[in-house]
Amino acid sequence: VYYAADEIIEAHGNTNYDDGKVNLRARKIKYYVDEDISEAFGDVRLKDEKRSVRADYLVYYSAEEKAVAELNAVIHDPRRNTSLYGDSLVYFSRTENIEANKNPYVVKLDSTGAENFRIRGDIIRGYEDRGRFISIGNVRIWRDDFSAYSDELDYNDSTEVADMIGHPKVFRDGQDLSGDRMKLQLKGEMLQSLFIYNNAVASSRGKAYLPAAGADSSTKSHGDSLRVYDEITGKFMEIFFKDGKTDSIRVFGMATSYYNVTEDSIIQGVNIASGDTVLMKFADRRLNRITVIGGTEGKFIPDKSNTSMDTTVVYSAERIDYFLNDKETFLRDNSSIESGDMKLTAGKIQIQWNENLLYAYPIGQAPFDSLPADLPTLYQKGREPFSGEQMVYNMKTKKGRIVEGKTKEQDGYYYGENIAKVNTKEFYVSNGVYTTCDIEDHPHYHFQSRQMKLIHKDKIIARPIIFYIQDIPLLALPFGIFPNQGGRRHSGWLMPTYGESGKDGGNIRGLGYFWAPSDYYDLKLTMDFYDRVGIVTRYATRYKLRYVFDGSIRGKYTNEFLSDYEKREWTLNINHNHKISPTMRFSANGSFVSSDDLYQRMSYNQKDRLRQQLISNATLSKTWPGRPYSLSMTLNQTTNLQANNLIKDAPASSGQKISYISRSLPNVSFSRSSKPIIPLKSGASSKWYNNIYFSLSSKLRNNQTINYLSDVLDDSLQWQKNDVTKSAVTHNISMNSSQKILKFITLNQNMSIQEGWIMDYDMPVRDSSGAFIIQNNKILTTPVTDFKARHTGSVSMNAQTKLYGMFPIRIGALQVIRHVMTPQVGLSYRPDFTKQIFGWDPGYVETGVDSIGNDWTYDPFQSTLLGSTPSGESRSMTFSLSNIFQAKTKHGEEENKIDLFTLNFRTSHNFAADSLRWAPISTSIRTQLSKKLALNISASHDLYAYNNSRVNQWNDEWHGIPIPRLTNL
Repeated sequence: VYYAADEIIEAHGNTNYDDGKVNLRARKIKYYVDEDISEAFGDVRLKDEKRSVRADYLVYYSAEEKAVAELNAVIHDPRRNTSLYGDSLVYFSRTENIEANKNPYVVKLDSTGAENFRIRGDIIRGYEDRGRFISIGNVRIWRDDFSAYSDELDYNDSTEVADMIGHPKVFRDGQDLSGDRMKLQLKGEMLQSLFIYNNAVASSRGKAYLPAAGADSSTKSHGDSLRVYDEITGKFMEIFFKDGKTDSIRVFGMATSYYNVTEDSIIQGVNIASGDTVLMKFADRRLNRITVIGGTEGKFIPDKSNTSMDTTVVYSAERIDYFLNDKETFLRDNSSIESGDMKLTAGKIQIQWNENLLYAYPIGQAPFDSLPADLPTLYQKGREPFSGEQMVYNMKTKKGRIVEGKTKEQDGYYYGENIAKVNTKEFYVSNGVYTTCDIEDHPHYHFQSRQMKLIHKDKIIARPIIFYIQDIPLLALPFGIFPNQGGRRHSGWLMPTYGESGKDGGNIRGLGYFWAPSDYYDLKLTMDFYDRVGIVTRYATRYKLRYVFDGSIRGKYTNEFLSDYEKREWTLNINHNHKISPTMRFSANGSFVSSDDLYQRMSYNQKDRLRQQLISNATLSKTWPGRPYSLSMTLNQTTNLQANNLIKDAPASSGQKISYISRSLPNVSFSRSSKPIIPLKSGASSKWYNNIYFSLSSKLRNNQTINYLSDVLDDSLQWQKNDVTKSAVTHNISMNSSQKILKFITLNQNMSIQEGWIMDYDMPVRDSSGAFIIQNNKILTTPVTDFKARHTGSVSMNAQTKLYGMFPIRIGALQVIRHVMTPQVGLSYRPDFTKQIFGWDPGYVETGVDSIGNDWTYDPFQSTLLGSTPSGESRSMTFSLSNIFQAKTKHGEEENKIDLFTLNFRTSHNFAADSLRWAPISTSIRTQLSKKLALNISASHDLYAYNNSRVNQWNDEWHGIPIPRLTNL
């Protein structure tokens, strides 16, 4: 039917339209001649060279080569075996682009014509020329062996890669996979790999069994079932598949694994491991091997039903391999494992979980190719460590054997070809060696025995015993019993050590006696003999009366009668703490030497040889119960041990100073802690005046300083010893108050007044005309002994409040973000005490002119303990803004609060300054990345421009607003 007026052609019944580009068939077709548009109804089929479209209704725009299909629409591409279904499809045959937005989904067929997978979303766009589909909104992709969900999916049929963005999740073989982004790789219609980017998590839920009640552990009978949960997390994750089954998993970046260990489906415990990288290998859909690499830490927590092991095992290494089928674990490089009170370290450790056995070896061949830290070493609470070339230990029976082992008991070392541990206290040693010489490879002297028995903290039994010096046997005994009481105090002889020094010659050190007559005091007396120097006698005594006093006195006396220059010297160290009464305490610490270089010449202790100062002090403190008063007196002395060596070199210039001795003789401090001026009465409501607090403190300081000052003497620079004593008394009165105004603003006020007294100071010397006398460009001064006082002070006020913001963001475990903002504004004022203050002249600074009329000022307080008089008026306003961002997370029923980061700003404005009134803006950011790692960033911005220095003009402006410049980061 042709409608001439409307230029419409209408055809009914098995109609066909062909424009040379597409062929359109339907039960009814209406063709709009002017618009070149075809409208088809009923069993519509559109076909071009590459694909076909079927629908119940279709509109084709010939000029645009565009088809809009609706109602049961489908586009099929036979080349790629893909079909796009939907209630509304738009197809551009020229560009081969497709868009579906009503219940769309894509079906991919395999080579046999069976469905391989399908993709669903709110909107699907197809770019058939590239074989690409993009699905947006509520995306789901599923096939027989997995299903996946995300906010957006980008599938490329040419490369068989599906890129999932926005909360992607994959469910496969009982595994739940999630992350910030995923990439699925198919190959040959089979799933080949899955890559997860950022916050990767793989978890699975399964079933295990408890052992049957009363069943023998060897029968492996099943009892009640329980649900188990395994998880592996990291920053990135790669999962590889083989024949459609999981073959391996690789996790990178702060990787952790949580795995339930089972044996014949019976739960054994939980294994938790973390490291830089975790590798997992599967066989027949079961996890077969776990490898953790880089800073590896982990622990195995046995289940309560596990009768073969009842102690948590903690381990660490650079690499750990765990073979699940063989129930074996291998640790390599800096390996460590702890179980109960036992700790084992070695280069390599092998664990056989079925037998509860540990095997430890060095990485290289011991003792030649291994480092000392790699040698197996066994630590146990309450005793010295054992080490050897090889070691085996039973974690259940706590028995073990060490090959070529050694250990230390008190001040001696024990070696043996084999050391066997039979229980927690007894060890058997074959071909054992005992020595107090600390040269491990070849001691100068030792006792040797074929058989030794060590009973911890009791005795050592050996038979026979041969004493060697330099491998020469000197003495033999049929057997011997030696005390070995460890940390228990008991009197006895102290074994010496032998050594040799190029400076002091051969020596025997540490021969002496320890005397412990009671629980209240003891004495240790030892002697060192040096064949080129003489004798050094050391003494140390300790005393203690519980709840009353304790202390120690130690030192040494040196008689260098064998040296070229005979000398007698001594050291003395005193430590005493005394509780005189519940409100009075006395403590003293003193270090004294007869010559400053004694430690460097005679000490074998590195810490003593590097010592540069001697510090001694004594403190007496007193408080009054129920009253806010306290009193303390302090005496201290600091001696520079390097001073006498430094003055051996001539000074390089005039005015150089080397401090020698500094003393406080004494310092006395009295204080009244902050208390309300008008206390709150019992039962009364708080008033504003109850929040006004008052505090007071007074200090008497007496300082003596002995130093060396370079000066010209007899036309040459020489060191002159000076002894200067200064005294001062200071008083500080402070009042502060905190008030709440308008219910949410906190107002704080503070006023502080300081008073200082001095009795000795310097004053300018004037000539007959009253002018200052100037020498070497300095005012000539003369000492004055007279009372002089100074009063200074300042006031301040600040106001602050807190603003809270809550942002409910539910992503995973995240529940809510909280923002706490604390703005603060402060005012402070401090006068310039070197000038008149509101018409009052304090008179603290002397002013005058020299003989030629130049103005000079002199501060008599500058060389005293009070310091220079505060100058420069300050009238400033401070601005600060503190921000803290927190998150609340929820795992099950457990809620946690996490501090995400803090962001702070601060600046000030000085009204008293004539220019550059704004201070730089300081910014700081802090976040805690982990328990042991925090990130701090600080920056400084300046509002003023810079031209070799800060200049009094804005750096830049935007609509009248100054733009700061970054000065520091």
